[in-house]
Amino acid sequence: MRRCYVWRRPAGIAFSLDRVLVTPALRPPERRQLVRGIVDAKRDNDGKSDPGRIKKLNQLVDKKRRKPSSVC
Repeated sequence: MRRCYVWRRPAGIAFSLDRVLVTPALRPPERRQLVRGIVDAKRDNDGKSDPGRIKKLNQLVDKKRRKPSSVC
C-alpha cells in the first residue's frame, strides 16, 4: 500500500491507495481545451473548487467503463 499526499499543504490530507485502476481517457475533439480548463481551475476565496472542472473531467471519462467502486 502506498501513501499518497494529494493536499499535503495546507490541509495535510493523505490517502492510502490499495490499487490503481487505469482506464483510458476519452479523446473528444476539444480534449486540449478540456485538459487546459482542468489544469487552470482554481479555488475561490472560500476554498470552493470550480464546478466547471468536474464537468470537464466527466467529459473525458467513459461512463460505460467506469467501475462503481472507483472514486470520482
